[in-house]
Amino acid sequence: MSDFDDEEAPFLSADNESLLGDVDSQGESLLSEEEDDDSSSKKKVNFFKKNTDSNNIVLGERYVIHTQEVYSNFEHTFADSYIVSDVNDSENDYVGVVMKDRYPARYNVLSPMAQIDGKNIIPLIDWGTVWWPDDKCFRFVLIFRKPPGKKIMDNMSVEFEAYNEDTLRFSIIKPLLHTLMEMYDKGVSHGCINPSTLYRVTSDGSAAVLGECLSGAPGINQRCLFDTVERAMCDPHCKGEAQARDDVYALGMTVAVLARGRNPLRGREDAEIIEMKEEKGSFALMTEGVRLSPSISEFLRGTLADDYASRWGLEEIASWLDGTRLPPKQKGVARKATRAYEFGTKKYWRARALASDLTLNPEKSVEIIENGSIAQWLSRALNDQKMADALTESITKAQMSGRGEGYAERLVTLACMVLDPVAPIRYRGISVLPHGIGWALAHAYVEGRPIQNLSEIIRDRYAWLWLNFKENIAIDTQELIRKFDNASKVISRRGVEYGIERCLYELSPNVPCMSEKMKSYYVMECDDLLRALDDIGENAIKQRMNIVEKQLFTFISVRDRKDLAGMFRLIESVDKIK
Repeated sequence: MSDFDDEEAPFLSADNESLLGDVDSQGESLLSEEEDDDSSSKKKVNFFKKNTDSNNIVLGERYVIHTQEVYSNFEHTFADSYIVSDVNDSENDYVGVVMKDRYPARYNVLSPMAQIDGKNIIPLIDWGTVWWPDDKCFRFVLIFRKPPGKKIMDNMSVEFEAYNEDTLRFSIIKPLLHTLMEMYDKGVSHGCINPSTLYRVTSDGSAAVLGECLSGAPGINQRCLFDTVERAMCDPHCKGEAQARDDVYALGMTVAVLARGRNPLRGREDAEIIEMKEEKGSFALMTEGVRLSPSISEFLRGTLADDYASRWGLEEIASWLDGTRLPPKQKGVARKATRAYEFGTKKYWRARALASDLTLNPEKSVEIIENGSIAQWLSRALNDQKMADALTESITKAQMSGRGEGYAERLVTLACMVLDPVAPIRYRGISVLPHGIGWALAHAYVEGRPIQNLSEIIRDRYAWLWLNFKENIAIDTQELIRKFDNASKVISRRGVEYGIERCLYELSPNVPCMSEKMKSYYVMECDDLLRALDDIGENAIKQRMNIVEKQLFTFISVRDRKDLAGMFRLIESVDKIK
C-alpha cells in the first residue's frame, strides 16, 4: 500500500547529470521564491555551515551553545539542554534546548510564541538547526531566556508552607491568566502547566513565570495529576494540542497543590490517580480534608470540573478575579449504576471504568459485548437506553468488515467509544486523541516502531467516528473531520505522493522529513531539503546513490505550494528517460 519500488524508479547517478541540471534550475527558482517570503516563521538553515568545536556550537553566528554546561531544568527524554551565551548580549543568560534525533518540536507555533510578552513566560528568543559534531548530524535547537529563579516545586513529593489567598491570586493566577490569554489570542496552548514548570521571579518578586512547552509533542512531559482524565488516559505523545480549558484545569490543579502545601496524591501510580479522579471527581479529591477560603474554593470548583462544558474558561477566571460571583456549573462525577457489572475479578459501577478495561482482553470482551449483558446493564442499572442501543449498533458496524482477523479489536474500539465518548481512541494497545495521531506517527517513525496499527486507525476512520459523537463537537471539529476523511482516502491510494507517509505530513506539520536519506539532517521546509540534497549531492553521484524515495516525495507533495502531480507521474514511470 505504501511501499515504493526503487527498482522501477530512476536513480541519481553520474550517467544522468542532465537530470541534475534540471533539478538545479528548479531548485534555484524555488529558493528564490522562499527567500522572498520574509515570514519570521521560517528560519533559514545553512547546511554547509558545520561546527568543528563540539564544546561551543554556534547558531546563526550569534548564540554559542556550551555543551559542557548542562542545564537540567529543561532537560527531558526527547531533548538535551545547555547554557547558551549571546555574543551580542553579555548581560543576559540563555538556555538552548536541543532536540534528540529527529523528534519533532512544536514547529508550527514557534513564530507566534516568539511574539508573546515574556514577562510571565520564559521567552523564546530564536531557533534553528546546528551541526552536532559528536553525533555527525544536524539537530534542531530552541533558544530561551534563562529562568530568573528556581522552580516553585522541583520535587512533587516535598511539603512546604501553603500559599495564602493573596499570593495565589496575585502571584500565580492573575499573571498566568494574562499569559494564557495572550497565547490563545495567537492560537497557542501550553499543555504543561504544573508547579515544576513554574519559576520564581527573584528580580522583583512580583509573580511566577511559566516554563517552556515547545520542545516536544504537546503535553508530552505533563504529569498525570495535572492532566484532565481524558488526556491522562493517552499515551504521553498522543494527546495533541491542548484546549483552553485543558490549561485551565492544569492551572486549577496547580493552585490546589500550592493551597494545600503538598501534593496529596504523591506516590500514587498514574492509573490509580485516574481511577480516583473518576470515582470522587477532581474537585472533591483535591479539597478533601483541607480548609480553604470560599473564594479559592469557588475558583477550584470552576477550574477542576471534570466535565469539559462545565469547566471554567479563561473569561470566567477573569470575572472571578474582578470579584464577580459565578454560579456553579459542575455536573459532578459520572453517573453510578444501581448495581455493579462484574467482569473478570472486578466490579464496575460506571461505564467509563468498564470501557478502560475492555481493551485488556479483547477476545473475552467480545463475548460480553455480543451476548448483550453490557447493553442490559446500561439499560437497567444505568437507565441509559440510548447508550445501550448504540452499543448494540456497534456490533453491526464492526461486522461490516467481517468477523475474521482484527474483528475483536475493531469491536472493542467501537464499544469503548460508545461507553466513554470523550476518552481517547483505544486500539491494539494505542490510546490516542485524534489531534495526537500525527504526533504518534512522528514518534513511531523516529523510533523505528511499527506503524500498522496507526495506519488502521486512519484507514478505518476511527478519528472520524470519534469526532462525530456529540460530546466531542467543538469549534474546530468540522476541519478535523475533513482532514481525517481525506487521510482515510489518501492512505490507500497508489502513487509516490500517497500512502501513510503522506498522512504523516498532513496530520503533523511539525514533523521533519523522515526519509532515511535525510537521517543526518533536520529538514522542515522544501528549501531545507534542497540544501540538504546539495550537501549530499557529490557523494550521491560518486556512489550512484538512489535518492528517489517515497518519503521525499510525500514530504514535497505536502510542504510545497505548487501542483506537482505531473512531475510525480514522470517519476513513477518505468521509462528511465521520463
